[in-house]
Amino acid sequence: MPIFRITVVDPPSEFGEYGRVKLLLQMPDRLVEPIRPGVFEILFKLKPDRSGAPQPTGPAVQRGSDGRRFVYLCWLSAQGVMFRRLKVFFDTATGFPEDLAIYEVHVNGRDKRGGPACATAQIVS
Repeated sequence: MPIFRITVVDPPSEFGEYGRVKLLLQMPDRLVEPIRPGVFEILFKLKPDRSGAPQPTGPAVQRGSDGRRFVYLCWLSAQGVMFRRLKVFFDTATGFPEDLAIYEVHVNGRDKRGGPACATAQIVS
């Protein structure tokens, strides 16, 4: 099974009224810790869509209204409050959708004000 590896660069560990914060992978029924600080590995399958183009599928995979596939990383406070989500698209990963074992992407962990990044992830080269 291929792996979608997301490395979050420079994520904040604290944020205003929320205090200590952490970033987790959002699954339908749970939140998943990174495999090491700032690094997430998501197992998925590639299946052809109606046009024959390979599309990622799996429990963590979401489908946008435009058909693009992504996963959510969410920010959680020390009190357990989810307050922001970061959307990371598969098609931003190096080599996607070639036949690779690991697709990698590096995303910025902070927004332009220095807080936890949210909305669509900004890719870091």
